[in-house]
Amino acid sequence: LGRPAKAEVVEELLEEHRGEDTPALLRLAGALGLSGGPAAADGLLELVGDEDAEVRAAAYRAAAQIGLRHAKLRSAVRWALGRRRAAERAAALQALGAVGDGRDVPIALQIAGDDTEDGAVRRAAFKALRKLSGQAKPYRIDRWRVWWASLGQQGPARVTQAIQTFQNDPAMRDVAAGILGRLAWLRLDVVERHVVDWLGDEDPRVRAAAIRIAGATRSSRLVDDLNRVVGDSGEEALVRASAEAALAKLGALAPKELPRVPSPVKR
Repeated sequence: LGRPAKAEVVEELLEEHRGEDTPALLRLAGALGLSGGPAAADGLLELVGDEDAEVRAAAYRAAAQIGLRHAKLRSAVRWALGRRRAAERAAALQALGAVGDGRDVPIALQIAGDDTEDGAVRRAAFKALRKLSGQAKPYRIDRWRVWWASLGQQGPARVTQAIQTFQNDPAMRDVAAGILGRLAWLRLDVVERHVVDWLGDEDPRVRAAAIRIAGATRSSRLVDDLNRVVGDSGEEALVRASAEAALAKLGALAPKELPRVPSPVKR
């Protein structure tokens, strides 16, 4: 598969193992999780739709391991959490912490505070809240509800203000970039659109700041744009190096001197 996984290899493996037994698909999910990168996340989309709940759960855990915020996987997780008796509910919550955004906090709060939920599922919901927010609060629903009552109301406005500051106040651009890096998950789609524009800005300082935000978002949507920066021979060397660092942070650039991940099924 490579690290990160190569799209053509992922497609070949999915085709080869489509319709196979559960153990083979579980190994494939595990290998995708180990390889990481956008292509591996894309490959998991087929496995999260498998008819076997064990395979779906393994795919959600692999998505959590990859750690990219991936729009289609996010939709799949939301669908799974809407199924009250889904066997993979805890695994879907594990994935939610990695792929989710601000719109997913209410469902995680609902599950965490529901006494009729299985204990493991409620713990998974608290873990998802921690992963989404970066907060290390205890597993007490009252504390999390107070936190969200404040951030859920004020956070989006802070994101909007930071975007305006980034665009209009060069002296405060780095401060705004730091705020957006921390809070982008609240309005991920909005921040992504602006980062794409900023990566194409004529000012290299704007591009460099946008790269820092892109790395912090963990968004798979921004990988292609970062790759374009890296591949632009006319780009400043420091900007290209920053883009390479962001891609490595996203697991979308092969680390130096790491062994290749073997294919999951040997016959």
